[in-house]
Amino acid sequence: MFERTSEILKDHKMDSNSFQLQFAVYRNYNSLEDKLLQSSPWETKPNNLRAFMNTIGVEGGWVNEAIEIGLWHANQEHEREPITQVILI
Repeated sequence: MFERTSEILKDHKMDSNSFQLQFAVYRNYNSLEDKLLQSSPWETKPNNLRAFMNTIGVEGGWVNEAIEIGLWHANQEHEREPITQVILI
């Protein structure tokens, strides 16, 4: 995905680093405070995102996930610098 996006940006004479992704992981409320929400830095390199995901493990598993914590994080990031999309998986 990063490679194709970089090609498209270059074809349109745009900086290939203008496309960034951040991964954020939210869990259940029974998770430890430092595990409830974890996020990567904004990245232009897929290997850095892969390295972040390699540090993430399954945890929690109690009733409902704290999705509002994930959305809160997205809003906080948007206030710092506008973001155009949020994808929830």
